[in-house]
Amino acid sequence: MTGIGVIGCGMVSHAYLGTIAREAGLELVALASRTMVSAQAQAARYGFLRRLASSRQLVDNGWQLIVLDDAAPVDASARNAAITAGLGGAALSLLALAGWQRRRAIRRERAHRVLLQAAHDSLETKVTERTAELRNAQNELVHASRMAALGQMSAGMVHELNQPLAAMRTLSDNACVMLNRAAADPGHLEGVQVNLERIANLVDRLGRLTRQLKAFAYRNDAPLVAVDIAHLIAGAQFLVSPRLREHDIEFQQAVSPPGLSALADASRLEQVLVNLMGNAIDAMADAPERVLQVAASGHDGRCIISVSDTGPGIRADMLPRLFEPFATTKPAGSGLGLGLMISANILRDLGGTLQASNLPGRGARFVIELPDAERPGDHDKP
Repeated sequence: MTGIGVIGCGMVSHAYLGTIAREAGLELVALASRTMVSAQAQAARYGFLRRLASSRQLVDNGWQLIVLDDAAPVDASARNAAITAGLGGAALSLLALAGWQRRRAIRRERAHRVLLQAAHDSLETKVTERTAELRNAQNELVHASRMAALGQMSAGMVHELNQPLAAMRTLSDNACVMLNRAAADPGHLEGVQVNLERIANLVDRLGRLTRQLKAFAYRNDAPLVAVDIAHLIAGAQFLVSPRLREHDIEFQQAVSPPGLSALADASRLEQVLVNLMGNAIDAMADAPERVLQVAASGHDGRCIISVSDTGPGIRADMLPRLFEPFATTKPAGSGLGLGLMISANILRDLGGTLQASNLPGRGARFVIELPDAERPGDHDKP
């Protein structure tokens, strides 16, 4: 509540002021414990009440007019201001704390990112090293498989070499006899020429055999080229021909179209065919009917080669893990069970696949799928 509390003058006595105040219907009050609030106002005590005293100097008579107001609104404003300032300070503190935590989180995230990148780089390095080691090990296994295949074929190769050598010895002896007789009868010279031609053919045969064995045993990483499938099958058949004769196995070959070719490495693909044909020969060792069939055809830009036999087929429990290492149904000492795994890996390197299944009734079939190669002259066709 606002009201005039005091009218005073420094040169007038307190009693006189009291008289004037009573005549004016005013109350003379005593203010205690004044505190400056501003240049025009003071906070003062009036009894047990706290008032805001605003004063103004009266120019005409030198008196000072003091107006007393209730201090509650001012105190409330002060409290609100203090609360506002406190909340503002708390908000600023929270913002500062949030900023500090954010900067800390960013630093921690950066540190984690650096650690993660280092771990990633280390893992990539290890993966690259392990991949190189596995590839080297695979190449060693492929080479070992070739050597094992050569060992299996050694007995047949000895027969394959001895037979033409013995024939060459006989033909050369006959040629010598004919030369001696030619002195008396020149007609024997014709027989000498025939024997020499036969000897030359046998030498060519031995040369082909040694070239085949050398190419089969030689470990290389030749680039992929167009490989004539019919020629490749004939080479693989030549390598297993002693075993085919030994087990009285009929060999059938069908290639369509005749000029079919695949994008591959001839040496490695021949190794796969020799391995599959050797497995088929082993499977038909006790079969009543023994037929080994190799067929090839082209379809949708792919070259499909199948190797089929008339053996007992593949056991159901072996089919899912046929291409796993050391998976074999052969007796102990007859094989390590690595041939099919190595063959599948070779074909994978060549961009192809190897699958196995049982034929209806009897026998098994292995199917090779490779990218078809453009046949010579195809690019010239309109």
